[in-house]
Amino acid sequence: MDKKTLVIAGGGTGGHIYPGLALADHLKKQHPEWQVHFVGAKGGLEESIIPRYHYPLHCLRMDRLHSSAGWKKRLRAMVLMPFAIIHSMYLYFKIKPTWVLGVGGFASGPFVLTASLLGGNTALLEPNAYPGMANRWLSKVVRYCFVVFDNSLKFFPKAKVRQVGLPVRMKKGSPGTSYDKNQPLNLLVFGGSQGSVAINEVVGEWVEHMGMQAPHYKILHQVGSRDFARWQKRYGEKYKHFLEYCEYIHDMPEKLKWADLVICRAGVGTVAEIAMSCRPAIFIPLPTAADNHQQKNAEALVNKQAALMILQKDFYWENLQRQVKELRENPQQLDLMKQNLMTIDYSKAPEQIIGALVKGNA
Repeated sequence: MDKKTLVIAGGGTGGHIYPGLALADHLKKQHPEWQVHFVGAKGGLEESIIPRYHYPLHCLRMDRLHSSAGWKKRLRAMVLMPFAIIHSMYLYFKIKPTWVLGVGGFASGPFVLTASLLGGNTALLEPNAYPGMANRWLSKVVRYCFVVFDNSLKFFPKAKVRQVGLPVRMKKGSPGTSYDKNQPLNLLVFGGSQGSVAINEVVGEWVEHMGMQAPHYKILHQVGSRDFARWQKRYGEKYKHFLEYCEYIHDMPEKLKWADLVICRAGVGTVAEIAMSCRPAIFIPLPTAADNHQQKNAEALVNKQAALMILQKDFYWENLQRQVKELRENPQQLDLMKQNLMTIDYSKAPEQIIGALVKGNA
């Protein structure tokens, strides 16, 4: 029997890395005879994540090429690109993959392109509502394109595209019981592993102005690693009767289960966690995200009345207080969001993608 190998190429953010890991885990569980390799970029987040899961990782020396970068960074990226392609050719002939799957992020570009030009079986997974530049280009040369959101279907050739949802490493949750407005509202706040300065500042100001409203809330605030010392000094012990803060949340599924409402960014991984946990959220999209994809990710749930969104330009503590208070006093709005989130289930995505690749058709 010929050795079968899947190479998952991409990275840069958790929204690209963790779906790849979910697919790798599913493949190894269902088809243990297959091997899985990852290809990423030197210095990328994947270097600190993939090795924990004991998959081989090969890193290309390259920089992100995007229109908003300065000319020096763009020049460096263009200079490094031929070397990344040569390295990709070496890896391709060394690994001899059965399939190559690009999961997005600039690290996927050279390897997926090289594999396609060499006649390999290639596919893409586009996790965001608005496709990244690399995947928009690569869709012309790959065999299959898997997408998460229905509004990203239009960016890919009809003959190649399949909507499958986002591969996640968590099971679909339940809405739980309705919030009792006579009890404190459990509020979970986070802005990614490093935290969000903008979210931290607005939530911090709200906490400091809360006064007599404090008994109505129980807040867990992940401030992030880069900002923890400052918030440790600013929060101290003053608000411990209703506020808990931390550097990082390691048991996110449990904390989501605890929460009545979540305030967070709108990276695709976060949006998927909100959908799978059936927890109402107020999204604060990162305005500097490439192609404004976080706002488009959030809109995918907002348009289904499954979440709310406040743009960062409108994100002040007074607006946040007003919105959260309205939800606390009208729990039927929280119930409506949970009911609509129940209609979104990504749990079959790994089976659909891996099944298509293993069978050789989609």
